[in-house]
Amino acid sequence: MSHQKMTFRRLLQILFSRPHNYRQARLRRRLWIAVIMRLIVLLVLILLVVLIVTGVKSCARHRKNKSAEKTSKEQTEPKSGDASIAFTGGIVLDDKLMESCRDDSGVYDFSPAFEYVKKQYKKADIMVCEVEGNIADVENKVSGLPDVLPGTLKEAGIDLQMIATNHMYDAGGDGLKSTLLTYNDDEIKYNGLRNSAEDKRYIIMKSGAVKVGLCDYTYGTPGAFAKKSVSDDDAALINMFKETDPVDFYPEVENQIAAMKDDGADLIVYMLHWGAENEFEPSDDQKAIAQELCNRGVDIVIGNHPLVEQPSEVLTSEDGKHKMFCVYSIGNALSNLRKGDEIDTAHNEDGAIITFDLHKSEKGKVTITDVKLTPTWVCRVRKADTVKDDENGEEGDEESEEKKDEDAIVVDQDGNVVEKEDENTLYDYAILPLTNLNKLEKVTGLKGITEDAKASHERTLKILGDGVKQAKKELVKK
Repeated sequence: MSHQKMTFRRLLQILFSRPHNYRQARLRRRLWIAVIMRLIVLLVLILLVVLIVTGVKSCARHRKNKSAEKTSKEQTEPKSGDASIAFTGGIVLDDKLMESCRDDSGVYDFSPAFEYVKKQYKKADIMVCEVEGNIADVENKVSGLPDVLPGTLKEAGIDLQMIATNHMYDAGGDGLKSTLLTYNDDEIKYNGLRNSAEDKRYIIMKSGAVKVGLCDYTYGTPGAFAKKSVSDDDAALINMFKETDPVDFYPEVENQIAAMKDDGADLIVYMLHWGAENEFEPSDDQKAIAQELCNRGVDIVIGNHPLVEQPSEVLTSEDGKHKMFCVYSIGNALSNLRKGDEIDTAHNEDGAIITFDLHKSEKGKVTITDVKLTPTWVCRVRKADTVKDDENGEEGDEESEEKKDEDAIVVDQDGNVVEKEDENTLYDYAILPLTNLNKLEKVTGLKGITEDAKASHERTLKILGDGVKQAKKELVKK
């Protein structure tokens, strides 16, 4: 013990006393270097200990906060509950319809067309429709649908707009840009077109405890799309598949289903723009694709593009373990097509709203508790003729008004009064949900529409009714 003290005392003497010769100076310098090195090592160790202790405490706080957040989220987000999702047909606007919805100052207003159906749209927790065509950019001379349309649909109760159609590339790459700009700037949910090739091709829609994965596709291939040559970069943004040879489509579907389920999707829905226009039955290609999607676990397929309704049915996977509802074409929600325009019947005027009521149990299983069909009909009436002032600024008399009315009508070979149209004829449009046919004229104030509405109702029930009944029998679980 005494020797250790003397050694320590001797160390201090050497460190702090003046050396008397070269040997002592060299020894003193070495000792100082050794002491400083040891002090540095000690300080580093102390610093490491402090950092480790601080890190441990921080991680503990983070885990505690994360656990608290998770607990809070689990407490606020419902684990079970009910939801509904509904689908309707395409919004198909031609020049005549758009012109009819534009005032003298050039402002478009499509809201009157949805006045009677918006209440029905808003009943669903998630309401979905298809929009056919790109959005215009007037300032940059890009043609297309008026940019007020997506916002009007949103205000009418449409929660998700599917925009992958064969008319998406009508204005080329500029049309894609103007479409994305409108939907993104107006914060309107859409699917079928991506901002970049890295974005997901699908979207997850949530209502309460229920999450639905939806993916919108249109027929077409790069180089042969809407009769235009589409660049590889633009083609990568549009959800497209080759309807006549969909071998490359199925692996995409499998990967998307897996990704949607990883994102929590309880139900998988595909909307497909396919088939042939004005065909009342699905093609063999449509049927084959639907079966393949059923085999891969898709729950619902909603088709469009034929401009008329095509049958619906429940498909069973080839292994017998899965069932899928498919409507091959849900018809038009809004269009200007009438009897005689493209076909000899009035089927272009027909559409539907198909609603699925869903329930998610405490165990996380989602079941369909009801499937409902609401026929819709596009009512079109001529805009009221204005009475022009005469040369003296006075209104025309009753005789001139009667003469004007006589000029505005014609009679067909059966003696029925029909509209006399020319290029200047404009119309008012209304999508009518055909839920109470006997009160339709009283509710809308439109006279003489009941018979046409009843005929549309019967056509829709004839085409879609059996499939919905089958779905109620095979898919619905109370």
